[in-house]
Amino acid sequence: MNLRIGKLTYLNNLPIYYQFLNHHPYLAHKHTIIEGPPRFLNQGIRKGEIDLSVVSSIEYARNFDDYLILPDLSISSQGPVESVLLFSRVPLEELHQRPLLISSDSETSVALIKIIFSQYGVEPLYMRGEIPESEQESFGFNNEFAAMLVIGDMALQLRGQSPYPYVYDLGEEWQKITGLPFVFALWIVRQEVFIRTPELVFEVYHALIESRNYSLGHLEEVIASVKKPASFSSSDCLHYLQNLRFELSFSYQRGLKMYFDFLFKQGEIPYPVRILKLMSLP
Repeated sequence: MNLRIGKLTYLNNLPIYYQFLNHHPYLAHKHTIIEGPPRFLNQGIRKGEIDLSVVSSIEYARNFDDYLILPDLSISSQGPVESVLLFSRVPLEELHQRPLLISSDSETSVALIKIIFSQYGVEPLYMRGEIPESEQESFGFNNEFAAMLVIGDMALQLRGQSPYPYVYDLGEEWQKITGLPFVFALWIVRQEVFIRTPELVFEVYHALIESRNYSLGHLEEVIASVKKPASFSSSDCLHYLQNLRFELSFSYQRGLKMYFDFLFKQGEIPYPVRILKLMSLP
């Protein structure tokens, strides 16, 4: 039997998978890797089409009865994250009732920006759509949008080239509000998959942890192995990955629980998340 394992098509989860894919070929061939943006992976694990995956943090909150969290794995930031950005023509406080374009691929970040706006008493007009792929299109077209929420590699590409006068980093804004790290993504496994095949799940989990630990000590090697976003140098990639956090220690769990509390208070999830169900290790 094999597991269907979800992987983001973004640079931010590369350290978790680099050694897994390159130094453990028997695992890569034994299991099936399914790649896609956050929304695709969230839907896949929710429908039972993926067994174990990195997912948006909000996906766990929406369906926590079905999942177990893999311990000590996340994509997080302590302050600026650099790849979840609000580009705006006006200050954040002036976006009330003004159109804001949000990516169809984003879920955790959309809920996060609503939390941030709520702290300012601001409620933009949220409009889902595809963020144009080039900076010329992104910043030259569609003058009807006062701001855009951009995530992932595209945000990294546009970050240093924005003609918009205001750029807000959502990881930084969250820390200003709470003083805590923000957990953008988790690794989870469907609970029935873990019950049925715990040995396979443990095998994959330990390989992911090993890959994370190896990659963080060999980031130059990791970065050299991939195609980088346009206009993004190797040194930019190194800075970005060094800035991210890939753990899920106590302070990160506190930040995650606070995010879930906000989600419930704002009606984004139907039930409060009382505890984080972490997978028990042997």
